[in-house]
Order: sequence, then structure tokens, then C-alpha cells
Amino acid sequence: MMYTYDAFRAIAETATPFSQKVFHQLTASITHPDFPCYFAKTGIVKDSIYLAFIEESDPQQRWEKAAAVMADYAEIEKNHNPFRVLVLSFDLHSPDWYSDDALLWSFLAFLRKKDPEPWPSNIPQNPDEAGWFYCYGGYTWFFNVNSPNHVHRKSRNATGVYSLVIQRSAEFDDLAPAEQHDHIRHTVRSRIAAYDGQETSFALAGEADNPTMKEWPQYHLPESNNDKPWGKCPFSSHGN
Repeated sequence: MMYTYDAFRAIAETATPFSQKVFHQLTASITHPDFPCYFAKTGIVKDSIYLAFIEESDPQQRWEKAAAVMADYAEIEKNHNPFRVLVLSFDLHSPDWYSDDALLWSFLAFLRKKDPEPWPSNIPQNPDEAGWFYCYGGYTWFFNVNSPNHVHRKSRNATGVYSLVIQRSAEFDDLAPAEQHDHIRHTVRSRIAAYDGQETSFALAGEADNPTMKEWPQYHLPESNNDKPWGKCPFSSHGN
């Protein structure tokens, strides 16, 4: 089941211990004065944060339920809202960064097979081509892996559990007028660097030393900027 932030807050006292834990940690994270993404705070005010909690232990059932949530969310997102975001949290144990990464691409491969819509003709199917985005339901999406395994890059651990923060990629540009984009990017990146105690990842869009930026490495950043864990995009290795 999926909830808006306010709807879950109204029933939180009767919710499962896992969902209560995630909700309180997420709230504490994004309302903290130092949390770098101030749009997250706006999401609480506008009640545009959606929450879903996947507590199945069986991997097949886990992905089936997560895919059903994604289908419902894609339907909601037909009504475009740049501040809307889905926080999809999983009750599972993932021992390290590589396990987190495998979970991400396993789910995206599963979700692709469940997609009722064809891959948009204007989006490349090769993740290493410029202009590639993950597509579902005819839209392009951004996935942000949050995990307790992000100890140093704590801006990517807002929930205290393994979570995917999901948003239509087209919405980033609609958060503010175009002439403000560079200023907002610089401000948020500076706040992330201060929050994480290290420079922002060179994998992120708009970094000066990454003119050939690809979309997919941004979904799951390594703990350190010195780490280079990526080779071929894992999405391709799943037969996509």
C-alpha cells in the first residue's frame, strides 16, 4: 500500500514497527536544518512525498509488491507535480554497497519486464548512450539509492533502511525557472558537500570534469569519490 506523507502520519501509531521506524527517521533527516535538499522539506509542506513499505522476505514477492506500487505511482504521476517523490523502503539486510547495487538493478530489470508500455522511441536503449534514461510507463525516471551502507555519504541515507527515492526525471527542470537552475545546483551541491564531509560525486550531472556524464551512475553513488565501482551498466547484464 502507498500513502501520502500526511495520510501515513495519521495512522502511524497503528502501523508496523518497520514502517514507523522509516517514517520517523525520514522525517528527522529531511527536517534537520543541515539536510542538503531543501525541496524535500517542501515535499512535507505540500504533502507531495509518497511512502510505501515492502516487508516481504521472499525476493519474488518483494519485487512483485514493489512493481505494483510503482504501477500505482506512475498512474498518479500522469498528473505532473515537480515536488512529488516516492520513497520505496524495503525491510531487508544488505551487507555492502555492491549488494545494494545488485538490488537496484535486479528490481529495475524486473520492473522493465512488468512495464505495460513500450520503451519510448526517442530514448536510447543503450545505457551508455547520451540521452539514456530509465523508462517505465512511457516516462523517464530517476532512482536514488538510500542505504545504511552510506556511512560517509550520509545524504544518501535519509531513511535508515534500504530505500529507493523515485521521481520522474523530467520534473527536476520544473522545480524552478530555467535561469535559476545553475544557482540551485551550486547551492544544493555545496550543502551536500558540507553534509557529507566530502566533495559531491563527480558522477552527478553538471560537474565540470564530467562532460560525458551518464545518467545511470547517478542512481547509486559510491561512498568515496576515489571509488570507481562502475564498469558496464548492470542494466545491460540483465538482458535489457
